[in-house]
Amino acid sequence: SGNISASGDIIVVTGSFGKVGIGTDTGVNALDVLGVINTSTSYKHGGFTVLSRSSNNTLLQAEGANHIRFN
Repeated sequence: SGNISASGDIIVVTGSFGKVGIGTDTGVNALDVLGVINTSTSYKHGGFTVLSRSSNNTLLQAEGANHIRFN
């Protein structure tokens, strides 16, 4: 079990396992999402932009990224 608290625009979830599931109650990672993740501009990993969308809706892969795999 865990605790949820909110302050302004920030929601904090704490628990003994340190895992959050959105759309699932069986998450195994720090954050597991079952469903669509919608972002309006970019996706970051480790603070670095991995994917972004240009002003003409072109999907841009980050410089230095080796490949993008879609399942």
